[in-house]
Amino acid sequence: MIEPLISVIIPVYNVENYIGRCFRSVAKQTYKQLEIIFVDDGSTDASGKLCDQYAKYDKRVKVIHQKNGGLSQARNSGLKIAKGNYLTFLDSDDLFGSNDYLEKLYQKLVDTNSDISICAIKELRPKTSLDYGQKYQPETMSSEDCLRRMLNEQGFNVSAYAKLYHKNLWKNVSFPEGKLHEDLGTTYKLIMKAKQVAYLPNIKYLYVRRNESISSSHFTSRKLDILDLTDIMCTDIDKKYKDLKNTTNLRRLHARFSILCQIDKRSHPQLERKLTKYIKAHKNYILKNPEAGIKDKIAIRTILISVSLFRTVWKVYNNHRGAIL
Repeated sequence: MIEPLISVIIPVYNVENYIGRCFRSVAKQTYKQLEIIFVDDGSTDASGKLCDQYAKYDKRVKVIHQKNGGLSQARNSGLKIAKGNYLTFLDSDDLFGSNDYLEKLYQKLVDTNSDISICAIKELRPKTSLDYGQKYQPETMSSEDCLRRMLNEQGFNVSAYAKLYHKNLWKNVSFPEGKLHEDLGTTYKLIMKAKQVAYLPNIKYLYVRRNESISSSHFTSRKLDILDLTDIMCTDIDKKYKDLKNTTNLRRLHARFSILCQIDKRSHPQLERKLTKYIKAHKNYILKNPEAGIKDKIAIRTILISVSLFRTVWKVYNNHRGAIL
């Protein structure tokens, strides 16, 4: 039988030192029926030229060159021309973790009659690595169960990558352009449309955390997109899945924790007061939530004592855990 086409969409922006290994991780896949779409989002280095060279080397490669419009616009441009029966995303400084990465995701999707297959994420840091899926088992999930695990980041998260999708799910769905944390506005919609979702913990997407990304902690107002997109996502999920209310309430607070941890009171006193007021008003989202963990309760308790104490504790936890979002 002829294998169905899988489209691999790779947004590209100033990654000339990393894109080569990214491309090799795709080109070496045992699943050969691929359409590899590079979207050069206005790169000012040699990234765009490298993409053109890959297209000469491998006839499966297509290249789009466009003015810089951000990650969402780049992914949407790839979606518009994708001809695959199935779609997946790969960031241009990341890697597929094995040569049979796509073969395994596709086979799992077919074997379980699922619309989405998801794999675990392994984060590669300069001096260490973190495996987010090692303690979980393979399973087939309903949309509701998948959303619960995604929101709680149990083996996988809301990121668009590390997932293989049936193309039909993308009808009337696109990434919100001009926003940060764009996956918050997209992935949950696809899961809600899926009849079933499969999970493979032994197949890894390699998320590469570079030195510059670790040290880049400058807060901008654009990062507040996480609050709006999280609230919209949680409201949509609440409308359809009443039993996920504890999960979505917890996720709303986690978004506030994330921003509160990034800002400085001296620079953003009003924002700190607003976030702290919301968290204190909704403290029962954690204190009376059976899904809340010890770290969540510590976060609430420390905020009630001192926001600066909370920041210290939360940063230590996330640095140890290696938060991806």
